[in-house]
Amino acid sequence: MFQNEPERRAALAAAGGTLASRLLGVARDVLLAYLLGPGADVFLAAFRIPNLFRRLLAEGALGLGHLAVFAEAAARQGQEAALGLSRDLSRVLVLLSPPLLLLLGLAAPALVLLTAPGLAPDSARRAAFLLSCCLPYLPLCLLAGIALSRRACLGNLVPQALAPPVFNLCFLGAGLTALGLSSSPGASELFLCLGVSLAGAAQLALAGYPAAGGPAAFRRALARKEARSALARIPLAALGASAYQLQVLAGTCLASFLAGGSISALYFAERLLEFPLGLAGVSVGLLALPRLAERTSRQNREALIRGVSLSAFLSLPAAAGLAGLALPLSRLFFGQGAYSPEDARLTALCLAAYAPALPAMCADRTLLTALAALGGTRTVSLAAAPSLAASILAALPGAFFLGAPGIALGLTCGAWVHTALLLRALRQKGLDAGPAARRCLPYLPPALGMALLLFFLPLPLEDKGPLAASLAVMIAACALAWIGLFRLARNEDALALTALFLPRGPR
Repeated sequence: MFQNEPERRAALAAAGGTLASRLLGVARDVLLAYLLGPGADVFLAAFRIPNLFRRLLAEGALGLGHLAVFAEAAARQGQEAALGLSRDLSRVLVLLSPPLLLLLGLAAPALVLLTAPGLAPDSARRAAFLLSCCLPYLPLCLLAGIALSRRACLGNLVPQALAPPVFNLCFLGAGLTALGLSSSPGASELFLCLGVSLAGAAQLALAGYPAAGGPAAFRRALARKEARSALARIPLAALGASAYQLQVLAGTCLASFLAGGSISALYFAERLLEFPLGLAGVSVGLLALPRLAERTSRQNREALIRGVSLSAFLSLPAAAGLAGLALPLSRLFFGQGAYSPEDARLTALCLAAYAPALPAMCADRTLLTALAALGGTRTVSLAAAPSLAASILAALPGAFFLGAPGIALGLTCGAWVHTALLLRALRQKGLDAGPAARRCLPYLPPALGMALLLFFLPLPLEDKGPLAASLAVMIAACALAWIGLFRLARNEDALALTALFLPRGPR
């Protein structure tokens, strides 16, 4: 998969940044559960909105919309013209940011009502206030998202890979400050909101946002037809690329009508899912972005097949591990402080229901990148609506009969519907992912066997030290056995993965 040493180093940077982000994200959510417990429902109802914008703007989805615009301009006029268009687009966004911030501030109560209509009136007012405190993050991450995507299209993946760790570090710093001051839950929520806003400034600094260029540059950018056209296209692509996040938002809405702690259980289960999702989905899709930006058919097909196959090689054993170890993982990470063992058990049930969605979500990143490079902005946005509808239709009866785990099952159905729609769209554009799917079939039986084995293994749930040691040994043993088994079989994905850590010698 890695054709030269610079590409291998870029892969390591992307994987390393994603790994750091996921580790920090787990630490962030462990701290959140410790500080707020199931009472985190109110904060999470507010945090879902800036978190959605974070995914849309600063950490990838906006990048897919920008990729479509950048690739088209580069193919038509050359790379310098594409860079100029990207900078003019950033200037237009600078002018739009203040009114956007004001509009969202006024709409905060309505947004909370839309995303968590089941909250009690006092909780809804508190959530709207907390959302207003987080709003400065939104224009900052909007500007950072364009700058990060521009650098990624040029092959510099490091800043975009580091953007999520930077966010999590700011959030963690705010939470640790609240913990150190022994703050009340209300004060802790304010500290966390401050951390979110500071994270936007940090991500913009990481992106290396270029000089604005003075009033004349802003007037030229506003007058440029291509910049206005790009501004209309990018939100559609970014929205379509965030289908799963929209489904999660719908799940939060449904969970707000259930018993207290349901929103928190879904959120913490999703956060455990995010760890392998980042490594197997986001990092693989990010690696494919510069190659797909060149828009040649041969490279598109090769990058698509390799990306889907490698993400399946990584995500299927991860999904098996999450399903088989759902209860031990939930008890280890969240079963302390204000979060009780019963709360952790509900989180485990949600995690087991979420786990089958992981391979679909991981493949989506590469599929979305390929569609964006082919100019499929409208196709990407249209695929989001039926998958969202499928999630809601499946989650409604699930919530009625099973509670929060039923919502998680509905979201899993929606994730696979979205993947199927993206595969069909690629076939219509002449890119068939069938060979990649066939390469993934041998991974299914051993993944199912692993899930069953891990589920029936006895573990010391009550003692955190032995539990952590047992989980670490089992996860490491399963990972080594998985890679070793397929490497012995000369599997291409296993060989590509191990080649990532083995630099090529001189020829």
